[in-house]
Amino acid sequence: MKKIFICAFLLGISYLQAAESTFVGNGGNAGDVELHVSKLVLEKTLKTISEDQEAETNLCRCTGSYANYPACKSLEKLNNEQVIFCAKFIKERSADLASLLEKSEVTVQWTEEALRVKENNANLPVDALTIYSSKAILINKENYLNLESNERNFLLGHEIFHLSSYEKQPVSDEQKIGPFNTTTGGRSLLNAVGAALVMYSVQNRIAEQHESDLNRSRQSKKYWVSLEYSQFQSKEDLGTLYIPNKYTGLAFAFQYAVSDKVLVGLHGSRYEAKDTFMETINGRDKIDALGIGAQYRYFPFDNLFSFEGQSFGTIGFKYEFLSSQFELTENSLTIEDKAKTNYLTLDAHYYIPLQRGFWLQAGLNYNQPHYKYSENVDAQFTQGRWITNLGVSYAF
Repeated sequence: MKKIFICAFLLGISYLQAAESTFVGNGGNAGDVELHVSKLVLEKTLKTISEDQEAETNLCRCTGSYANYPACKSLEKLNNEQVIFCAKFIKERSADLASLLEKSEVTVQWTEEALRVKENNANLPVDALTIYSSKAILINKENYLNLESNERNFLLGHEIFHLSSYEKQPVSDEQKIGPFNTTTGGRSLLNAVGAALVMYSVQNRIAEQHESDLNRSRQSKKYWVSLEYSQFQSKEDLGTLYIPNKYTGLAFAFQYAVSDKVLVGLHGSRYEAKDTFMETINGRDKIDALGIGAQYRYFPFDNLFSFEGQSFGTIGFKYEFLSSQFELTENSLTIEDKAKTNYLTLDAHYYIPLQRGFWLQAGLNYNQPHYKYSENVDAQFTQGRWITNLGVSYAF
């Protein structure tokens, strides 16, 4: 029986993996939400700048309480001529670049490959690079995810301006542009542009509007730990044997996402039912269960960048091994009995994202274990059980 189950379990996993589809850039993979937020912040920042008549007087400057902000390090090096040029450069191109982002005319792609650019006859490593002809931005995924949110916004702001032009030529890192008159003047300018966009988004609270999106728990995490409060009522009528039938307890699980749609893991639970009969007879039934299982995840909402879009449901099964112990006491008299069995449990859950990796979930299980007490008590369990669950998970 165990060999048959293990084979079926492995075949089930193989089938689910074959059936699953992978999200690319739509919120289902690590980094998709961060990239989406950066694009959204950049688009709103550029659009706001294009509509702000006083933008040029504030751009590329760090004053007051913002002077010590990390992004200001690229701006404090600028002389007055460079500040004026940088502000005008951004203002003149902001509307066109905002439109490119709004119409999704810019392709932003992940790559696992190391990115390099040629500078001064040397290949230098970079986090991203832009292809002007195809309006494409390539971003090294690992490096990008190691950046803070404002650093990600800085990087994308730098790269998007590579899609602009100066004197009818694409802006490159190795060129002289206005008062940025060194051989790498283009890079110095775009670094200042990236920093200026970050500061403008901070000062106008554009980035702040999307902090909750970044902190929201993500379904793309690999490891899931959960704890639930569970309860069920046994359908057996064993009151004449002083066996209680209302069980409550805790269930735990440790699961691993083998793909975006398949979870496998270890499950355990402990339940207890207690009752007093005829004022002096105390009955207590304890159940411990341990098993392995697999769940298939489904995503009812398309927009995975929204609150409801990150939520998901699971349907699956667990193969569990049960150990039960009954204890009956009256004054100094105690009667005990034990039983063991194994069985299949059907499982359905729904997960709602909270913040910083935490989730709220509710679920319903069904199983029908067959076992009996026969040593000191003549009691048999054969009826199905509906188990309700409510708990929290942490994904990392």
